[in-house]
Amino acid sequence: MDANQLSEMLGSCAFTVMVVDDDPDVREIVALGLRATASWRVLVAPSAAAARALLATERPDVVLVDERMPSEGGTAFVASLRSDARFFDIPAISLSARVPHHVPSGMAGAIEKPFDPFALATSIARILSAEGSAPPDAQNGDPSP
Repeated sequence: MDANQLSEMLGSCAFTVMVVDDDPDVREIVALGLRATASWRVLVAPSAAAARALLATERPDVVLVDERMPSEGGTAFVASLRSDARFFDIPAISLSARVPHHVPSGMAGAIEKPFDPFALATSIARILSAEGSAPPDAQNGDPSP
C-alpha cells in the first residue's frame, strides 16, 4: 500500500472500531486519536463482557483489545469471537504494554502501549492491509459502507 492509498483509507473509509480495554484513559485516548485522524466510528467497552453486549447490536470492522484485562483477557475474548459464526471474521488487534515476539493467536497484529494516538489509525490500517483483512471498501478507498 502506497502513501496515497493509505491516505484515502484513513480519510474516506467508514470503519467502525471497537476498543476493549479496562483502562478508561486508554479507551478515551484511542477514541480521541481515531476520531481526530480518521473518519472512523469508535465503540468502547471496558471488558470482554461489555464488548459482547455491544456485539448484540453492532458489528465493528476491527476490534482493538487489551491483552491483560481482569476476568477475561484479549486472547480469550478473541478466541470466543473466532468460535462464533457471526463474528469469526472480524479482525482483532492486540493492545498491550508487552508486545510478544509473535502476534497472539487469532490476532491480525499487535500495537504496543504506550502508542501515539495520532499515528494509531495508520498503524491499524497497515496491520489490516498486511493481513489482507481490510474490508474491500477500505482497500479501494471507496467511501460506501
